[in-house]
Amino acid sequence: MRTGLGAVGGLPRRHRLHQTAAGVGGTVGAGFIFEGGGAPFRVGLDYDLRVNTYLEPVHTGFVTLRFGCCRD
Repeated sequence: MRTGLGAVGGLPRRHRLHQTAAGVGGTVGAGFIFEGGGAPFRVGLDYDLRVNTYLEPVHTGFVTLRFGCCRD
């Protein structure tokens, strides 16, 4: 499990990259590590929600994959 809080200076407004506003928000997520006979494999799901100074929510979902290598 992971969480985070933060602020950003240039959050896009109404899907327009040239119009931005400051915002605050956070993220919450969970991940799993699978270790078999080979290298570890990680899968994560995260949800990020921020609100700009116009009280418009901006949210994003993430799916992450990470493949390990041959470290001892």
